[in-house]
Amino acid sequence: MRRTLISAAALFAVSMSPALAQGVRLKAVVHHGGSLTGLCRAVVTAPLRFVYNPFSDLDQFATAVVTVTCNPAQFLGTIAISPGNANRFSRYREMWKNGTDSSQVLEYNVYTTSNFNLVWGDGSGGSSFQTINQTVTTFNAVIFARLQYRQSSVTAGDYSDTVTVTFNLT
Repeated sequence: MRRTLISAAALFAVSMSPALAQGVRLKAVVHHGGSLTGLCRAVVTAPLRFVYNPFSDLDQFATAVVTVTCNPAQFLGTIAISPGNANRFSRYREMWKNGTDSSQVLEYNVYTTSNFNLVWGDGSGGSSFQTINQTVTTFNAVIFARLQYRQSSVTAGDYSDTVTVTFNLT
């Protein structure tokens, strides 16, 4: 682990019907653009939970919170989220069966707002990143997620993805 990159990870636990289970592992990192002038850490403080019914006609919505804490205060420029398994941001990200089977996919995405209109990414491929541009000692990044409805073609099992939330400090 490099001193300029502090990481923490948590598995998004998921409550669902007995036939299917899915989760997104969030890895939170702090990137210091210049010299390390203080200590910052990032942790998943509120994990994301979906309740999924593969026969429902409704999308499932959830939120997660990732918190960065710095002492002394640091200037937080942007927050970006990686694309995960799908290696793309739009139309959706993918949770793969057993984390490795890309032929069995559950579709979801994460967004910058509760309107679910801007896909949260790194600014490429139709995604947006969050611009904060303020000095912080603590900042809570709220992540809004939507799991697509009517994904009845998937088979029972555990589905997962890993995305990285990066806090860019300058």
